[in-house]
Amino acid sequence: MSPLKLYETLACGVPAIVTEYHGQADVVRDHDCGIIVSQDDPSGLARAVARVAADERQRSTWGANGRRAVEEKHSWDERAGRVDQLLRSVL
Repeated sequence: MSPLKLYETLACGVPAIVTEYHGQADVVRDHDCGIIVSQDDPSGLARAVARVAADERQRSTWGANGRRAVEEKHSWDERAGRVDQLLRSVL
């Protein structure tokens, strides 16, 4: 699964707040680029938003980590290269 909206957010240098949805949480966890909250925890979501808003240093770190992750591992060129390799292996 490709969480396109998440990649677009991270490419802008914005930290992500996601739920434990397959794909999204993995990206945030693997690249330390935001906060993962339970999908049935509105209070947790509010706390996450407040934390991102209040902690400029952490927000900047998460934003930079996310942008770097997209540039290095999740760019359109990177994705196209993976698809190309897959198709060549099948042919």
